[in-house]
Amino acid sequence: MAYYFIFAKLSNCSLEKIADNDAEKSKLEKFFSEGKSVECNETDFNNVKTFLKKCSLDSNGNVVLEDSGEAFIFSKDITDELTNENITITYSESDLQKRFQSIIDAQIEQVSNYIAANSSNADTDWKTYLDKLKSINVSSLTFPIDKPFQSWFLEQEGVPNKSILQLP
Repeated sequence: MAYYFIFAKLSNCSLEKIADNDAEKSKLEKFFSEGKSVECNETDFNNVKTFLKKCSLDSNGNVVLEDSGEAFIFSKDITDELTNENITITYSESDLQKRFQSIIDAQIEQVSNYIAANSSNADTDWKTYLDKLKSINVSSLTFPIDKPFQSWFLEQEGVPNKSILQLP
């Protein structure tokens, strides 16, 4: 099986979409006529699909993968870009809930818009995906969640094995 990263440009850009087969790739490439598709291995595909890794093209058009660093934890050590000093950022449970909810809301909007625009032929997986997003009660979750939202979401019961990056 072939897996693909789809970019809007030939270099110096971040990932736009991913595809887990040739038909999906062909469908998504239509939106990025100035871009390019790059075949990747299953491990890299799954790491990007679940947002464990970020993907981009460098100035030479080479794929660059790096840890996403996304997690919903109470404190995080970072390096201040101006002073180059290590600092710790602390989040409250309320902060984490708001960050988590904002990702849910953004995905609900994207999937809802896709379904509305394609109501006659929208994939049932995307309808199920939307229903599962809408059913998340952030106040009932236990934080910290030490992984990206997409990783956590795909582990939930009944969620289709799709990533928001696969949405046409």
